[in-house]
Amino acid sequence: MSIGVIMQRKVYAISALFLFFLVSFSYGQNLLNQPESVVYDQVNDRYILSNWGGNGHLIQVDSEGNQDYYMENVHCHAGLYLQDGILYVACRDYGVKGIDLATDSILFSVPGPGISNLNDIVADTSGNLYLSYPTENKIYRFNLEDRQLIEYVTEGLTTPNGMHFDAENNRIVLISYRLNSPVQAIDLADSSLSTIRQTPLDGLDGLVRDSNGYWYVSSWYTNALHRFEPDFSGVPQIVATFNDDPADIHFDSCNNLIAVPLFFTHGLAFVDLEDAVRDFSTSELPAEMIILSNYPNPFNSTTTLRYYLPETTDVRLQIYNLLGQPVYSYSVGLATTGWHSHHLHAYGFSSGVYIVAIDAMGIRSTSRIHLVK
Repeated sequence: MSIGVIMQRKVYAISALFLFFLVSFSYGQNLLNQPESVVYDQVNDRYILSNWGGNGHLIQVDSEGNQDYYMENVHCHAGLYLQDGILYVACRDYGVKGIDLATDSILFSVPGPGISNLNDIVADTSGNLYLSYPTENKIYRFNLEDRQLIEYVTEGLTTPNGMHFDAENNRIVLISYRLNSPVQAIDLADSSLSTIRQTPLDGLDGLVRDSNGYWYVSSWYTNALHRFEPDFSGVPQIVATFNDDPADIHFDSCNNLIAVPLFFTHGLAFVDLEDAVRDFSTSELPAEMIILSNYPNPFNSTTTLRYYLPETTDVRLQIYNLLGQPVYSYSVGLATTGWHSHHLHAYGFSSGVYIVAIDAMGIRSTSRIHLVK
């Protein structure tokens, strides 16, 4: 198929040249608005994406890269899961929905009273959906027969996010949007929660498994796609890096690639799993100063920035609004080689997107942060 016409860092990217083509083809008509989740619809040879922003339009992208609305104003903001021709959607504060792709009709739309952030969604083979609720540290279960949404796991979780149904072991594997996210599992026989392993990775969003049993996670902290061994042993590898925060990833088994929504640049990237992957270990240190995404992002009032210095140097941190006006300045002083964290308290800031700049060694590195009040 022709999706993914350029290759950059082993990433086939609509978000780079291909996104430019889409915008140029119909000026101002990039329909992706903070894309959160994506699935591949093999029957119709298209990708369907949810939009976190706006009214939660569902967008379809065909094999030529053409975008169109699939459904408008349906408030399908978050996780997508496709099973047997039915598209299941976690709709944040609009509950859970089921859409028949053959008839383009909404089969059900069940609200979740008092629930404000249903995020990822997966299905087992026994007629149940599972939805993560990161802001309240819960997993919900939705039975497709009686269409009841109930609390399923309420203890032992911290900001649960991406999930995957592991049919072989009858469990839900999940990761979390937090520092040093563990890989956890819910045994569907008794709903017990266990930890498979601790990881050095932060701010994890999406979780998928490929045809060979390898696991992949997307991190907003490293702006990267990481790969784990089938048993989660060893050190995770970096498969691809991005210029933006990778959201809820999807494994397309038909084309052996991983589709990656890019949240803040409103794009979609493709990672070809036939390409070689670069080994990554915690002992491998960057040669240049880098700034990573803040955690959490978006955030409310308080967030943490991380950056790496290859040598001891003076550091200054500044924040600008989108007009280029400075709104915050802080002199860190002399900082040593290694990773550093800076806790930002933005109580006097207005909601919106800001640019963080770190100056060190005569180099300026920038990143975007999103304050939501």
